[in-house]
Amino acid sequence: MRKVAAPQVAELLTKYKPAILWWDTSVDMSPEDIRLLTEHFKDDPGLIANNRLGNGVPETPRPRAVRPSNRIPGRDWRRA
Repeated sequence: MRKVAAPQVAELLTKYKPAILWWDTSVDMSPEDIRLLTEHFKDDPGLIANNRLGNGVPETPRPRAVRPSNRIPGRDWRRA
């Protein structure tokens, strides 16, 4: 986690600034692993992520609401 995954996530979030980060990991990761993976979330409050990490990491919005055909009123799922 410390040598590969967390540095890669940090690079994605700081260098490329994606609008959506979709986790494809096992659920219920340890709190320490989650902290390492999400420590840069605070730098982009508009980031959309699913809740696949578990342990209370919120998703915004729900995965089915991210599709353009099912948007949440007042919340743009994509970056302008």
